[in-house]
Amino acid sequence: GEADGFQRGDILSLDTSLQYRLHPGQIDARTRGFLMAVIEANARIADKNQRDGAPDMNSGGTLLTLSPGLQYATRRWIAEAAIRVPVANDLNGTALAPDYSVLVSLRVNF
Repeated sequence: GEADGFQRGDILSLDTSLQYRLHPGQIDARTRGFLMAVIEANARIADKNQRDGAPDMNSGGTLLTLSPGLQYATRRWIAEAAIRVPVANDLNGTALAPDYSVLVSLRVNF
């Protein structure tokens, strides 16, 4: 992480996810997929960036987000959508605070 006198601060990320099956209530041979309620928590702790050895006072800090969403999973693919909500942040200086984000993903197993 260093280029032209800029060095990015170290970052610690902690992520956890909880999933709860909404449908089907009973699993049998005809079950094709699962609808899940999902909530994910993300914590990020970042050190200040440095420019030519001097700390950037408007970088780094801590951020906590929660992302409630829905997921549909089959044997071959998973589709999910969530909204990321900033819950708490303690950013340094005038660093930009995060806003809400919409997350949509599709994963395919080959």
